[in-house]
Amino acid sequence: MPVDPDALWREAMAEASPFRRAQLLEKVATVVIDLAGARLRRYCVRLLDGDEARGEDAAQRAFLTFWKVLARFAGRSAIETFLFGIARNVCLRDRRDTGRAARLRAEHEDDIRAFVHPDDLSAVDEARERRERVAELERALASMEARE
Repeated sequence: MPVDPDALWREAMAEASPFRRAQLLEKVATVVIDLAGARLRRYCVRLLDGDEARGEDAAQRAFLTFWKVLARFAGRSAIETFLFGIARNVCLRDRRDTGRAARLRAEHEDDIRAFVHPDDLSAVDEARERRERVAELERALASMEARE
């Protein structure tokens, strides 16, 4: 029979011994992560426009935050709801920060080019082109290896 994380949390909060309470809260976190882990990862990926890597990172940050703040959880909702709320906030912060970084790069590209010597810009462009050619060559080699 699966363990009810909300009942386990209530038991932890009723515990007088700080050591025993910490043990029970650790068990609560483990149970919630086991029960909701895959759903939370899918939720984060969905909130981050299908980006698997960013979704996985966001889910991990949500789990870590959840584990850190679990002792302060007030119990006004289901514990899984609390975890998914944390995940939503992590994903929204990620979306905001990613959008802000892209906007800043676009807004300041002309400013950066104005302060960089043209010879340096051509070296940067050449390096970028070299990286692109190397990446293209690596893709071609990988596709040849896959066919063999």
